[in-house]
Amino acid sequence: MVSRAVLSSQSDTLHPDDFDVKISESAAEIVKNAGSFNLEIIEKETIRQALLNFKTKKEVATELGISENTLKAKIDRYKLAHIRPPKDDIPEDKSAKPPEDKEKLSPEQQRILEHIRENGSINNKTARQMFGVAPKTIVAWCEGLIDKGLIVREGNGRSARYMIPVKAN
Repeated sequence: MVSRAVLSSQSDTLHPDDFDVKISESAAEIVKNAGSFNLEIIEKETIRQALLNFKTKKEVATELGISENTLKAKIDRYKLAHIRPPKDDIPEDKSAKPPEDKEKLSPEQQRILEHIRENGSINNKTARQMFGVAPKTIVAWCEGLIDKGLIVREGNGRSARYMIPVKAN
């Protein structure tokens, strides 16, 4: 996105209009008040706004012109895993069951969720001690829970912690 803006810009300074994506007023305000561009702030705010405006990460990645893997890396980098579209934009299905009933969870995933509910979070080391399996297996189980929107990850690698997402009021 930045490369495209640099190539298409008519001046030596990048302006919000040089980017293909719509930058939110808050990002534009940050730039205006800062006096110079901080591309990380603009990128983080652009991704945050896109996550709020689209239902799936695939739609967000497509809109931003990046791959889903790049999007996931940036979501981790900027700690945006908890960002979800407002529920007002998604029609409510009165017959829908809670996510854990709708899509069956493995017994291991159910134990991970129970542990998080009881203790507030779980890390990879604790999960490995509970199940005695390879770290990749723990990550796969937790990624499945993340994909269902039941938990979020904070941090990466050995320092990763999984918790229930905080819902905004």
